Amino acid sequence: LIVFTARPNLSLFRAKLGSFVEILDEDKVVPGMTLEKLRREGQLPGFPAGAGWYFQQFLKLSYPLLEPQAKRYLIWDADTLPLRPIQPFSESGEAHLVGVTEDCAQPLGDVSADEKTRELLRRATRPHAPYFDNYEHLLGEAADPNQSFISQHMAIQVECLKQLLSVIENRWPGRDGWAWKIVRNLRGRDANLFSEYELYAHYALRHFPAQHKIQALSWRRGGRLLPGAKGQNQLREWSKQFDCVALEAWISPWRRMLVRAYLGLPESVRRWFRQGV
Repeated sequence: LIVFTARPNLSLFRAKLGSFVEILDEDKVVPGMTLEKLRREGQLPGFPAGAGWYFQQFLKLSYPLLEPQAKRYLIWDADTLPLRPIQPFSESGEAHLVGVTEDCAQPLGDVSADEKTRELLRRATRPHAPYFDNYEHLLGEAADPNQSFISQHMAIQVECLKQLLSVIENRWPGRDGWAWKIVRNLRGRDANLFSEYELYAHYALRHFPAQHKIQALSWRRGGRLLPGAKGQNQLREWSKQFDCVALEAWISPWRRMLVRAYLGLPESVRRWFRQGV
């Protein structure tokens, strides 16, 4: 298991996760890019506060740079809990791509959600037009706008991923690597213009169909886990219906308010907070 995190978090994560998990400084992973540089030079809607959301996507796509012999790997969002056994690759080696349905937007039965959160959940499970527009712009081909694969995890065939990133590097001029070429060639005014999951899944199904298969899983977004024994009971109940659940912090209106306040602070103050955690 490999976890990417900011440098001030390294010792804390190592102490919490133990020696069997490899903890890496996120600023040493994406070629030519650090989070601070992306905040300074990225000219996208919502920057600099939104830079981290793009940066974490590039981190997920950079794993083959760390393990050149890897043939496949699994991206797993750290806020998502597997509740039942999940098979990301078939016995014959096919990568299973999990689609998103409207059911994923239904709040869990024991989780209360305000209307803003419910709308966020609904939007998160619908195909997001800017992702598909920028897929076509970056690659010069269309993706199926009726299918979405933002399912909190992604099974990756490295051969497919390397070809995809190479196409982006060769299609756009300049000496920058694929990550910067994505950032500098995205179009639109939406705060969210790019999805690594949509990019990979649609390219894989089009160009490597024999190595990928769409898999149906039952899962939900927007879970919130209660502390102690109540949380354990929640997990047992959820596991009767769902393969996995995403525990997304924005389910809480108070958390959303705190995050907005934190992102509005100067970077020097945010750095001080991170060092103190």
